[in-house]
Formats: sequence, C-alpha cells, structure tokens
Amino acid sequence: MQPGGGAKVVSMPTDRWIMSAFFRNWFKAKRADSPPASDAASMASTRARDGARGVEGLMLYGYPQCPFCARVLHAIESLGLEIPLRDTLRNVDHRNAVVEATGRGTVPVLRIDAGDGRAEWLPESTEIVRYLVSRFRDR
Repeated sequence: MQPGGGAKVVSMPTDRWIMSAFFRNWFKAKRADSPPASDAASMASTRARDGARGVEGLMLYGYPQCPFCARVLHAIESLGLEIPLRDTLRNVDHRNAVVEATGRGTVPVLRIDAGDGRAEWLPESTEIVRYLVSRFRDR
C-alpha cells in the first residue's frame, strides 16, 4: 500500500509487453499459414484401435486440443467407433459450417445426417457422449 491508502500500480516492462505481443501475433500468423488438414488425416485422428466400426452419417466438428472435444474423442475410442473429425481450428470451411448451422462457433458439434438429405447438429460434449453411448453401447 502506498501512503494515502491506494494500491500500488505495477506496469509490465515495455520490452516484456513487446515480446508478448510479438509471440501472440506470431502464433496467430503461424496458425493462419498452416494448411487445412486433409479429410484422410482428420479421419485418422479419430480412429479407434483395431476392430473400429465405421459409422455412416456422423461427423464430428472440433479439434483434438479442445478439452471438450477430447471428452468426445475419448468416448468414440471407448466405444470402438470410427467417426471423421472435421478440424475447425485448421480448416476455415469446417468452422464456417458450424457457425452457419448452429449460429455459434463453439465445438464440439456432431453432425447427424438423416437418410433424406437433412442434417441435425448436436452441440455440447455431454449431449454428444450421451447420444453416442445410447446409440452404440450395446452394438
């Protein structure tokens, strides 16, 4: 405390601020420069161990580094499923598809294709896990 009762204001040294701004912008630029993940690479990231079951009509939108997506990916692996992952961090088209369908950019989102050409988008990791367990646990 300073005389007069006020709290002491501490500012970040200028050179430290410049370095933090530099790295923040550098990482943004690196992410923007990285090529979109191919569908084959996206598919490989959600493959379960040997004996995985391919699931028609389901696609997961998200990215592996997201803790909520990791919860869903763990459930997919535990159930022995193979569901393609559309990486919204690396591919702007996948990110735009989520925003267009749900009105927000949060992930994970599971796209469930109906047989008649319609698609249902299921957001929220807990709801996705609940859906997957109820549909595939006994198969």
